[in-house]
Amino acid sequence: MYSSEEKYEVVLKSATDINMSNWQITKTLDTMTMVNNKFVILSIINNLINEGVEKKDIFVTDKSFLISTNYKTYFENGNKFWGKQKDIVKMYSLGRLISMEPNEDIFRMNCLFEFYKKINSITNKYLKCRIRNIYLADSYDILFKESIEQAYEILLEGAKNQVCDVFERHISPDINKKDMIIKTLENQKDLCLERSRKKFKKMMADSQKNLHIHTIASIDQL
Repeated sequence: MYSSEEKYEVVLKSATDINMSNWQITKTLDTMTMVNNKFVILSIINNLINEGVEKKDIFVTDKSFLISTNYKTYFENGNKFWGKQKDIVKMYSLGRLISMEPNEDIFRMNCLFEFYKKINSITNKYLKCRIRNIYLADSYDILFKESIEQAYEILLEGAKNQVCDVFERHISPDINKKDMIIKTLENQKDLCLERSRKKFKKMMADSQKNLHIHTIASIDQL
């Protein structure tokens, strides 16, 4: 995690005599934050590469440049994640992980987070609730021990149990609606699984292509 004790004073002056509106000020500050974050992240990546870290193990998230809140929100105890429930939820909140080179572990995490996002949208649409974080943590626990499909199944079972719990609390539960929601969740699992398989095949094909290009370039330099 990047940190610096240096402090700078920034004075903003309008090019005209017209006072900036609140949204203009907010947009300006957000732009400055995004640019600053980009330089910080690029500096960290450069240092990691110089230290010998493999490019496949270096990643950013699609929200890295947009985080304008204090990084302590995400890194209360340093910049390491230990796989605990709270850590997994934070990783999910940071957005899609993007590695410099293909990384199967990163790919698995993105697939799980995408499935979690999809089924969350289903329960939120029909029940106005989100899937419990514990189910995401449980599925993450076996993500690297077993297959993506088994991790999906753990998460799906947790979601289905939560749906059943909601309807069991009703005096006159709508069984048809419950069955419809569960069926929708199951269908979403199949769709996400098929999408994951296609993405994995493409990732491996691109990886082989890049390796071939790199090998040819290395031979040409001999």
